Amino acid sequence: MKLTGIIENVFNGRLIFRGYATLVDLVEFSQSNDNYQRKADSTRIKQIATFMNGENLYEFFTELLFGLEFVDTKAVWHINQKHISGTVKLSDNIKLSEVRLKNTNIQLNSYESDNTIQKIISLEFDNNATKLSRIDGNHRLTAVEDILKLEDTEENNIFKEKIKSTVVPFSILMHTKSDDSENYEAAIFYLINSNAVPLTCEQNLKALFTTNRFSQTELSLIFNFKNTALLLDVLNTIKKETYSSLKNIFDTSFFTCVYKIISLIENGKDKPDINRIAASFQQVANDWGNMEEFKDCLNVNIVAVLIYYHSISVERYNQIIPWLKRNRIYQIEDINVDSIVNLYEKAMNSKVKVFVAMPYFSSEIVRSTNDIYSRVLTKIHKQYGIDISMNGEIMTYEGSTVNIVNDVFERIENCDICFCDITDNNPNVTYEMGWARALKKHVVILKEESAEGPKSDYKLDNYSTYKKDAHLTLEEAVEKNIIAILKKNYSITV
Repeated sequence: MKLTGIIENVFNGRLIFRGYATLVDLVEFSQSNDNYQRKADSTRIKQIATFMNGENLYEFFTELLFGLEFVDTKAVWHINQKHISGTVKLSDNIKLSEVRLKNTNIQLNSYESDNTIQKIISLEFDNNATKLSRIDGNHRLTAVEDILKLEDTEENNIFKEKIKSTVVPFSILMHTKSDDSENYEAAIFYLINSNAVPLTCEQNLKALFTTNRFSQTELSLIFNFKNTALLLDVLNTIKKETYSSLKNIFDTSFFTCVYKIISLIENGKDKPDINRIAASFQQVANDWGNMEEFKDCLNVNIVAVLIYYHSISVERYNQIIPWLKRNRIYQIEDINVDSIVNLYEKAMNSKVKVFVAMPYFSSEIVRSTNDIYSRVLTKIHKQYGIDISMNGEIMTYEGSTVNIVNDVFERIENCDICFCDITDNNPNVTYEMGWARALKKHVVILKEESAEGPKSDYKLDNYSTYKKDAHLTLEEAVEKNIIAILKKNYSITV
């Protein structure tokens, strides 16, 4: 890689090297510094890649900022000389040279200072050269890395060629390698990222959406939205003053809230219309005022998620409210909408299968026991939104003949929770329980209260009891144990 640009010693004498280069070169000869660089956000990387792949009239790459810590202790001295004689080979496997302009009357800047130098230089990096440290722009460069790794298809190859030919501006802070040099880079990284104002902040969104400066098509290109019309419909329909319970949030984050809701809709399968969204604003405002837990919450992301879920499914909305409360998500100040949705969907999409091993007492007891488990699992599903069900009805076979032993083994293998009723020390149940334990299933031992105690090694294990003629006691034991397992093992708070 060969970089050519202007070198100046500004910012309290720091060397700054500015120029233009291809994205591919900058990706290849730079790396993230894990000592101060934050871990790249995969969601943001995908968003950047999507943006770069679009036909965007406003596509623009802001300056990438790097650090270059020279191992060669004389590198900075050479650069600071009035002129660089010939080509200097640095121990960093970089060749340094000065570029002389034919027109010597060209002034490189519009100011004069005794403390600055200005000249054009070239740095030629070989394959073993000291890498540039990414100070600002790591997400963009990581997105480029991911793009270049895409599978070779006609569409992807066109995209790759576009990226390979893209030229972007860069700045490089150059200094001799030392503890101070890395600390300086870390400080610059912090200052840039702590003071940066994102495009999606409230002030910027308000300016973009209310000035009538941009058409729907232009806004779609800026935000990569397919349905900008819906966003504008929401802004034109919803009057934030109407929702007094949300006043403290909407006074400072109304446009942010709308933007986040539309973003979730854009990325989801369900596409509610403006009437549905308006009804959701009203419902959430009504409920918010009645929820004691949320009275001090000013997190607009919580509000946006609630409006989104109500707009796509009232059932999901009714499930996420207790989930937010139980897990105290509303107390996490920095949590964003994507994190809330991902955590909730992960918890709700956990599929839990239950198998029951029990002695055969009578067909009536089998039917009654099936009904008990069905009621408990249905109750847990409705109350907590957890996908939990029986792994086949207990001792019930209809249709084509099956090998019962093989079927039982298969059900145990595919279950998550295995209830084993050891009443009367039934040998089949004991065998099935041993198989479930060997497979590391969550085993719950049950026993009818007046029945003989276990005779095997598991007599020292804890187990739950129920009364033979009181079905409610079995129902309570099943529900209590399932909830305990879900709390402990499935990242589900119930």
